[in-house]
Amino acid sequence: MAGFWTNFGRFILIVLNGALLLVSLAILASGVILKFFKESFLDDVLGSLDFEALSNQTQVDFGLWGDIEQILELPFLDEVAVVLMAVGGVMLVLTFLPCCGACCMWRPLLVLFVFLMVLQLICQLALGTMFLVKDSPMHNVIKQQVGDKVKYDFDADLEDSFSYTIAILNYKLGCCGIRGKDDFPNHRPPSCCNNTIIDGDQSWHWAQDMCLETPPTAPDAFYNQKGCYTVLQERILADITTPAAVFAGVLFAQLLEVIFACLLIKELNDRNKVSPY
Repeated sequence: MAGFWTNFGRFILIVLNGALLLVSLAILASGVILKFFKESFLDDVLGSLDFEALSNQTQVDFGLWGDIEQILELPFLDEVAVVLMAVGGVMLVLTFLPCCGACCMWRPLLVLFVFLMVLQLICQLALGTMFLVKDSPMHNVIKQQVGDKVKYDFDADLEDSFSYTIAILNYKLGCCGIRGKDDFPNHRPPSCCNNTIIDGDQSWHWAQDMCLETPPTAPDAFYNQKGCYTVLQERILADITTPAAVFAGVLFAQLLEVIFACLLIKELNDRNKVSPY
């Protein structure tokens, strides 16, 4: 019976990690394309957008859509590309090890795979737990760093892509800054104004003018009160069931891989086919 499970585990390791090997190569390739061929990639993805239609999306011209082509130069795309390359590279290693180890029945690769996979499982559980806890250290650090960047680097004229992105988030998510209104110590930008006012009809012009004045004269009640990070958290956690189920399924599959790899290692030890290394 033990032989059946070891053979079954060997089959699962080869097939499952063979499929994951293709996924890791796709992720790695996506990161490389986004890092080194960003302009061509984004031109293909965004080239068909009707920028003129987007510029007329709101009834008030507060500069948000004045130069939407800036989206092609958003700075965070480089960081996303690096993350994709790192994730793809790690996945490539973690899928290569059990594939070769199970196929060739080579113990050192299987032992290394088990060690690295256990570390990965611990890290995934820690990160998953911190993600689900609203005020975890991870969320606090992100809010602090990005919020401080908004506080000190935001340009009210939206002449850089970072400020432009924050304005888009303010308007689209109905929020203000990353942590709230305190991210704008001088005065809040028009994009922080409530969408009902910004997109309102003629009867709202008096309120729109108060939001658009420099400095604005609109009362506090006219502005979105929540920070964009909080709004994003609430939206994600409100529909967390499916992602959580997928995450749990991935963890379970990885745990099975570790178990099957351990069975193969035990089988090799029992056969006295231990590597001299």
